[in-house]
Amino acid sequence: MKKLIVRISEGLGNQLFIYAFSYALSKELNYELSIDNTSAYFKKKNQIRNYELNKFNIYSKICDPELKFDNTFSDFKRNILIKFDNFKSNKSFLVENKNNNKLTSYQNYFNNNYANLLYLEGHFECEKFFINYSTDIKKQFVIKNDFVETDNQYVDEIKKSNSVSICIRQHRFSERGFSDLNKSNKFTLDTITYVKKSIKYFENKISNPKFFIWSNDFKNLSNHFDPSK
Repeated sequence: MKKLIVRISEGLGNQLFIYAFSYALSKELNYELSIDNTSAYFKKKNQIRNYELNKFNIYSKICDPELKFDNTFSDFKRNILIKFDNFKSNKSFLVENKNNNKLTSYQNYFNNNYANLLYLEGHFECEKFFINYSTDIKKQFVIKNDFVETDNQYVDEIKKSNSVSICIRQHRFSERGFSDLNKSNKFTLDTITYVKKSIKYFENKISNPKFFIWSNDFKNLSNHFDPSK
């Protein structure tokens, strides 16, 4: 059986995108999909994040330990293997392409030639990567009952209204040891500008929508949003 090992990384949003594409790719190529849930997080600088897909009804299992690169030696080996992989016709590593500004875009990775054991790395933040399998993926992106706080006051409010969730991430570039406050503040303000446009969109599409704001820091957000909504 051909195997696809997906390297899950970053926070929950990225993890969902990564898994969605890996699931679609495994179906298109007829590979057995397994998850590497540790290799991206063993380094100290990355330990602010954790693997969180275990909270969802994900079909795929965790890969065998010997197929991971979750220590200094094996990670060094991985870097060497990726360099040599550039000269192979049947690739063992599918690493998402980035431009000089470290930005990515949709590319068709489905028609390439791959080895029987394939490692997948990247973010793949585009619906086009997995749109053909969205129904099945949505079934997996359901939170397990053990992680649902049924006594939370917002659960009933969300169920009883035309709810729309909004996520505002603050301190984007001043966490994990970085200290670029200006860049972080700009990121937050740009997010808020985008969200306000989205609010207008949903107000025209949904009858009496109720917006729920989630954030890692609620400081000053009341200056930008009407609490009555």
